[in-house]
Amino acid sequence: QAFHRVEDKSVTILGEVSRPGTYDLMPGDTFSQLIDRAGGLSQQAYPDGTIFSRASERKGEERTYKAQARDLELKLAASLQQANDDKRPDMAQVNATQSLITQLKNAKAVGRITVEAEPGVLIDDPAQDILLEDGDRIYIPQRPLTVRVGGEVLSPAALQFRSGKDPRDYIAEAGGTTYHADSDRAFVIYPDGSAQPLKVSLWNHSSAMIPPGSTIVVPRDPKPFDFLETAERVSQILANLAISGLYVDAIGDDD
Repeated sequence: QAFHRVEDKSVTILGEVSRPGTYDLMPGDTFSQLIDRAGGLSQQAYPDGTIFSRASERKGEERTYKAQARDLELKLAASLQQANDDKRPDMAQVNATQSLITQLKNAKAVGRITVEAEPGVLIDDPAQDILLEDGDRIYIPQRPLTVRVGGEVLSPAALQFRSGKDPRDYIAEAGGTTYHADSDRAFVIYPDGSAQPLKVSLWNHSSAMIPPGSTIVVPRDPKPFDFLETAERVSQILANLAISGLYVDAIGDDD
């Protein structure tokens, strides 16, 4: 039987490979085979920071965002019907909620999954070599010398990594936090995509080690949404939107 490509299915690999671009998907294609077809990793490649975005995960994330938008619309409508004036949201709260609903409806998802991307490891341990699916988008970054700061800071930026710098130093270099920031919920995303809360409040001096290639995210304060009585959930939504905004540019677009 002739070997043929899967009909009209493709994957995209961008960043530090010799021949970035979109490739036809063959039956049984694995990540390491795609790296080979793309001419291998460049000298500057940083496999540990690979962003592997899966179409099914992106669709699921976008469905979640839209469901959250609908939920907020219903809660906002219900709160505006409140007979008790104290329970009814003021104009600023209504505007903040409507703006969040719009953001959720338009949000682009990243659909990131954690994969092993070091070719040597994939040769030694083929069980870690992920099977590719139609619509996979992979971005292999350069070996980083920076730490990014995003979210509610005055000038989001990629800043020079220096060992010994703590999260507050990076946030200060990015112009400090905005009026809408929730510093207590700041977190760091490590190069492999795992995240951990940062305690950057002035009274808490435990500083986390921030390796190069990490991103510090200062999310938006959920306070204007307190009247919805789901502030905890809203703070998670705000954090997820901040993460998506940072990575969606790297992986490109489905359209």
